[in-house]
Amino acid sequence: MKIFYGYKNLADKLKDPVVAIGIFDGIHLGHKRVLSRVLGARNREKDKVIVTFDPHPASVLAGANKVPRIMSLDHRLHIFEKMGFDAAVVIKFTEALADMSPEEF
Repeated sequence: MKIFYGYKNLADKLKDPVVAIGIFDGIHLGHKRVLSRVLGARNREKDKVIVTFDPHPASVLAGANKVPRIMSLDHRLHIFEKMGFDAAVVIKFTEALADMSPEEF
């Protein structure tokens, strides 16, 4: 699995990606359903991509110093790889990112 830190300039690195976006801290049944839809995309030529954030948005938005975590980023990336994702994009969550419009993002 390819791992990218940041989301800019990925267009030439991913082939027609199918993407799931979220923290995915602990993979519960709802997460599994979303992730399985991406992994089960009919076109095998498309890259199956997971986008996740670090640090946890609550630690940035609420100013909480420590947000309880179920899994570390490394653990999540390991699980995504075992699940069969082609790539993971890790985005540093900041106040500037939170202030972006959907179009800017």
